[in-house]
Amino acid sequence: MTKEDEVLLERRLTTLEMGIEEVKQNSDERLSLIMKRFDRIDRRWHSIVAGIFAVCLTTGGVYLEAYFHKDDIPRTVSIVVDSL
Repeated sequence: MTKEDEVLLERRLTTLEMGIEEVKQNSDERLSLIMKRFDRIDRRWHSIVAGIFAVCLTTGGVYLEAYFHKDDIPRTVSIVVDSL
């Protein structure tokens, strides 16, 4: 192998190593961006599910409160008087 071939090979290896480092760095940044996006989506869905659960719990609570206290509601009774 001549001196020129060795220099050319060394340059190619250096370029390849720099390219590998750049790919590693880009993949780490891309992974963190993807994870941030999924975290944001997860938080949104958790909020939606929590909201639906709160609405269902409130509606059920109101229904049960009305059901268990239905005897406490004053009712109007009409009095029929027979006139002579």
